[in-house]
Amino acid sequence: MNDSVVMILRHELEKELFPEGMSAEQIKMLDRVEQSFKKAFKAGFKMGQMIGGEQWSNNACLGYVILGARRLGYTEKQITDVVRATHWQLDLNTIDEARTTYETSPY
Repeated sequence: MNDSVVMILRHELEKELFPEGMSAEQIKMLDRVEQSFKKAFKAGFKMGQMIGGEQWSNNACLGYVILGARRLGYTEKQITDVVRATHWQLDLNTIDEARTTYETSPY
């Protein structure tokens, strides 16, 4: 998971959960939560690599997005917007969530 995304998510959590500020104990708690999420993300990524068969990565996914958008004649600006939006979703959603979204969509 991208460190800048982690920082943004943590900042959002801090504002939501502790709008009046945080104690030292609450900061330590968020540090532990952050480390746990990083470990879970890495474990999920490794598991995906082991069971995926082919080499898969977020970059490969974004490459498919670019290829599809080019095939449809999207402008460079439209492709940039789609890639950025997709990149954000890669950080926020699991592979299973993305798969379920696709499998239950009309597409």
